[in-house]
Amino acid sequence: MPSSTQNYSMLPSTRCNDCEMTTVDRKSSFWLKLFAVFIVTFAFCQYLCWFLASGGNNHRPIDAAISTRINAFFGANELQYRIGNEFESAKCDQKTLFVFVISAVNSFDERDSIRQSWANGQHLDKAVLVFIVGQPKLRIHEELLIQEERLHGDLVVTNIPDTPYSTNLKVHAGLHVYNRYCPNVPFALYTDDATVIPAERLVHMIDEAERLVHMIEEGFLGSNEKTIKCLPQEESTKGSTCLLTASLSDVILQKTSEKNSLSSEDVLFSAPLKTEFDLASLLTAAMVDRKLA
Repeated sequence: MPSSTQNYSMLPSTRCNDCEMTTVDRKSSFWLKLFAVFIVTFAFCQYLCWFLASGGNNHRPIDAAISTRINAFFGANELQYRIGNEFESAKCDQKTLFVFVISAVNSFDERDSIRQSWANGQHLDKAVLVFIVGQPKLRIHEELLIQEERLHGDLVVTNIPDTPYSTNLKVHAGLHVYNRYCPNVPFALYTDDATVIPAERLVHMIDEAERLVHMIEEGFLGSNEKTIKCLPQEESTKGSTCLLTASLSDVILQKTSEKNSLSSEDVLFSAPLKTEFDLASLLTAAMVDRKLA
């Protein structure tokens, strides 16, 4: 009879030839899973960084090295903002009218419509147009503004918050650009991107100063609230469009430092400032002086 040892030796071996491979497979699986977790984590971090940079309330400040800091004084309040791109003074050579349009950052269609209609080249022979825009919040808007500026060269990008309550600062920025870069342009027009301006006709009226002075005395160059209003003598300016001279804009920038900041959209042309310094009479006198010159 076979011994028990022989019986055991004849039993199937319990050793598995694949056991060592199984251990290797487990190690490989562990590293593959770890690598997959790393890839997913890295992708999530990349997405999170992109989201924070392109959305929400993330503000990308204008580079101080290539911008101009402006101090706006309203009474005891000193406000600062930056203009992010240098305006070319040569654009104002031989021009009669400087038009600055207050525009929201994302009003790309409105600005294009203006360029293709009343502000196209044939209507701006003696006028120069710039858009005053605020601080872009989204990276996509910032990139689109850069492309827009490169294509048209008519943007003044500031770090002013893009809200209805900061219109006074945008007007201040427009007046600053006008006074600093276009002092030889005799007249400036402030408006918004919801207004249609007959710029060519307005320049013609300026050349015929007597007619324009008459319209200023009436208070209007139009019939509704979205047409040109030029500092009415009897009531506060209700519209969003005002015509003024270079000397008058300089007076306004100086005198705002003596007044408290107002939340009105037309803060620089509001009734208290207009009444105290008789801006309408100054404008009319400037028109008469131009006629006699």
